Formats: sequence, structure tokens, C-alpha cells
Amino acid sequence: MLKIAICEDSEIFVEIIKKNIETILKVPYELHPFLSGKEFMTSLPEMGCPYDIVFLDISLGEETVSGIELGQIINGKNPRTQLIFISQYLEYASDVYSTKHTYFIYKNRLNEYLPAALDAALKNLQTDKEPFLTVKIKQSHHRIPVNDILFLERNLRETFIYTKSETYTVRDKLNILQQQLPDFFVCCHRSFLVNLHAVSRLQHTEITLTTGQQIPVSRAHYEDVKKSFSLLML
Repeated sequence: MLKIAICEDSEIFVEIIKKNIETILKVPYELHPFLSGKEFMTSLPEMGCPYDIVFLDISLGEETVSGIELGQIINGKNPRTQLIFISQYLEYASDVYSTKHTYFIYKNRLNEYLPAALDAALKNLQTDKEPFLTVKIKQSHHRIPVNDILFLERNLRETFIYTKSETYTVRDKLNILQQQLPDFFVCCHRSFLVNLHAVSRLQHTEITLTTGQQIPVSRAHYEDVKKSFSLLML
């Protein structure tokens, strides 16, 4: 499911964007509006940005942070996030090139250009075949290819990320990391997230991975895992 955010200090333009999205998008999505840059930043997890598409107003009223600065922060947290800048000031058009972005829309022509912007964002998301999970280990940031991850395990105050070649240890909780991961990562146990693409066999009490490793499946999560695994096989 697509996750979309709108960071715009005008409620009128928030509603205009929402109505356009409702008309244009034919796929499931979640929409999260924010009326200030501070509200948007407060919602973000410490690591990563959970949104696939973010609409950013460049001028956020009395805010000390601009949409451009927010865009730069989002680029660092999740390079895959598609940024669509909107502004009533054409002089800002050149400034957006200090970020990796998808589109710039002049507010007076929002209805005209928003469909093309969304189309470009969706195409970029479809062609981005190598998403990454960004984590902080000690004082360094690491980008782990999502397709290399087999499963994640929470043990006490640490989370172990098991990949095809090595294991990473981070402090982030499973629910925080899951926000960065695609839908094929599912919770099979309160302490485990599994990459369904790495599953070779599903049983009531355990999952066998393509590597031969086995991880538990709890009774509470079995039906959801079974449904997700069946859909993946279609």
C-alpha cells in the first residue's frame, strides 16, 4: 500500500491535493496530512522516512525550516521517497534542484499538473528495484538492501537483522523498522519479522527459509502470515 504525506500550511490546498489524489489514484494508499514542517518532522521515526510520496510546500509560513530543507532531510532518510514540491512562488523553482525530487508544481496550476506529477512518482517507484533499509549502528549509518534481508529478530533491547551474508545489530524496535520495509515483510511472531520471499515452507508453528533456517510462527499471527504468503504465490 502506498504511503503518502502532504506537508502544507494551507488547509485549502491540503484539501485540493487530497481530492486530486482520490480522483487519480486507482491503487490502495494511506494519506497523512501535516500543517507544519515541525509536525511532519515529529512524526518521522529516528531512522528512515516511511512515505513513498511526499507533497512539500516550499514556504511553510512562519516556520524556520523550509520545504527545501525538509526535502534534503527526507533524501537522507529515504532516497526512494518521491518528493513533489508545490509553491505559489515561481522564483523557488530553481531552489528545488538542491534536492533529489520528482516534480515542481506552481500552485495556480495545481489541478493541471498534479496528475503528471503523481504519474512520474509512481513510475519512479516501480523502476526503483533496489530499496534499502537505513539503520544507525553506533555512529554510522548503514543502507542494507531490502532484498538481502531474510528476517529480523527482537531480543531484549536489540534487534538482529539477518541477511544473506551478515547480521546487523541495532537498537530500533521491530515496529519502527517495519515502517521502512515493503509489505512482504510480515510479523510472524511478536519477536520476528520475516521476508516472505525468503520462505520455502510455512507450517502452523514454524517457517522454514530457503537457507534452511527455521523461525517460529505464533498462533496469533499464523492466519495473517498464511494469507500474505498465499497472495504472494498468486
